[in-house]
Amino acid sequence: MNIARSLQEAASNAVEWNINKIKFNGGTLNSSNVPSAIDLKFNNNGTKVYYLTFNNIYEYDLSVAYDLSTKTNLVLHDLNNPNNNYSFYFKPDGTKMYVGLSNTDVYEYSLSVPWDLTTLSYVQTFYSGYGVYISLKPDGTKLFIVLASQIREYALSTAWDISTATVTTTKYLTNTNTNFSFKPDGTKLFLAGAESVDTFTLSTAWDVSTASYDSTYLAPGEVGRTSSTVVFNNTGTVAFINNYFSGGLQLAFNLSTAWDFSTASPSYPSSDFLSLDDGSGIYSLGLSPGINTGNCFFSTDGTKLYFPVYFENKIFYYSLGTAWDITSASYVGVLTIGSSVDIRSIFISPDGLYLFIAAFSGQVLTYTLGTLWNILTASYTDTKVFNGFPKGIFFSPDGTKFYYTAGSSSLYQYTLSTPWNLATATLDHIQNISNVSFGLYFRPDGGTFYIADISLTNSTETLREFEMSTPWDVSTASQETGVVLNTFIGSGDVKGIYFRDNGKKVYVAYQDFNRLLSYDL
Repeated sequence: MNIARSLQEAASNAVEWNINKIKFNGGTLNSSNVPSAIDLKFNNNGTKVYYLTFNNIYEYDLSVAYDLSTKTNLVLHDLNNPNNNYSFYFKPDGTKMYVGLSNTDVYEYSLSVPWDLTTLSYVQTFYSGYGVYISLKPDGTKLFIVLASQIREYALSTAWDISTATVTTTKYLTNTNTNFSFKPDGTKLFLAGAESVDTFTLSTAWDVSTASYDSTYLAPGEVGRTSSTVVFNNTGTVAFINNYFSGGLQLAFNLSTAWDFSTASPSYPSSDFLSLDDGSGIYSLGLSPGINTGNCFFSTDGTKLYFPVYFENKIFYYSLGTAWDITSASYVGVLTIGSSVDIRSIFISPDGLYLFIAAFSGQVLTYTLGTLWNILTASYTDTKVFNGFPKGIFFSPDGTKFYYTAGSSSLYQYTLSTPWNLATATLDHIQNISNVSFGLYFRPDGGTFYIADISLTNSTETLREFEMSTPWDVSTASQETGVVLNTFIGSGDVKGIYFRDNGKKVYVAYQDFNRLLSYDL
């Protein structure tokens, strides 16, 4: 441990560079802590929230109505269903619940105490032979089931009794949809689809045969990879998007006009949050859905930001209107490297002259930038092949030390006899750091380095700090602390970390979400 620096920081009450003080200010990202949640619902006044997984339902109390960050008193109920759960619906008084299953069954349950899952009991099964996403009309006289780009309407001759359901209408819609919801008066239909929420108007309330397409709202960069459900508060002024395929990620949007998605603006996350985007849509550069960000990198003055893309040969380049504020980022361009380069991470020298790219093959490529910090002016210089397939890479500020994470638990250290020239690199030491490590960052004084990684035992994303008794010598490192990152966002590979120059912010790139989050320290 660096005692002198620790005493100095304690004397000044400094919190910069202290990852134990990490805090996300942008709002709740995964407020369920149920990464596999595929659907969510509220009770009739928003004081309870329920999360459905393939096997269970989670029930929480909310001390503030519709505020997912205020949940308490978890109740976990195992439905013991023979097939996976995909969607559910509560009768408005909380005395019945219906579940859509993977084999296209619809299960009906009763609750002897309204909204209390501990009083749940099975009633009967309706086999639709159709889809898995369900909803009902608030008076219980209609059942709706979505399958891909179709919605089927059933009439219930006895209200709330699914055994009396008969098909009345099948309507073709747009896109491939998942869960859905209606405006309480039945004149609007909202479908969560692939990177979108589609809205329809029903000219006759609750008659899907009269549904006409309005628009697709929420740009892909807002919604995430694939939204699995869309629900509202009881006034239609807040919409919640759940993303099963993004680790249970939940987003909220304020609607200035109730039930009108064209008036939606982010409620959370509303700051410290950036999606990989060129300004017109998260995948509009021709990259396929599910692209993966690698690490992230900033210019020394914090006015430029760079994202390499995993499994691709591209680096995204942004300009920040306000230094270090990722919400002020605007797309500049994309650098495309040769098709054989599968990028893992990048580093740019502090003077903005050299760009280094670590590739999956074990190569680290060097480029010279014709205009400082402008990667669009890059010209190829050289390639060096390293052992262990480098993932996260880093240099000392003078370019005489080079580091990379590799394999499942190794940190390599090299000395360069000629600064910034990897051809002159000689191996000094290989340090065991445990876990599958990707992101790598060294504090400017060389006394501390940070690792973003995934636990080998429980797949937990963490940020770990190591102190070095001798600066820039990883052989003298010992782990000081670590924080779990997926308490903030849910599951999803952490691929990059970067600190603001004053150590008061840390930026974390998440591969599975194509997102960069900034945390205060």
